[in-house]
Amino acid sequence: MLKNEDLVERIEDAMRVAPFCRYCWSHTSVVERDGGFWLECSTLEHRQTSLRSLVTLDFPSRHTQREIVALRTAA
Repeated sequence: MLKNEDLVERIEDAMRVAPFCRYCWSHTSVVERDGGFWLECSTLEHRQTSLRSLVTLDFPSRHTQREIVALRTAA
């Protein structure tokens, strides 16, 4: 079981290690989804349509997107 301090420490560590997306150099942000906290490129918040992604060769899978902690295991 994670304490609040441990959770905050994991989030701060993730932000310190990867403050920018490795693909587009936009800022990263912490988001809650799929039962956990994720570090994601801020451009993924406003995802483009599939056609526009194809035309601009901007695929979401290239942007920084990793799970920091799963909340279901933290409880």
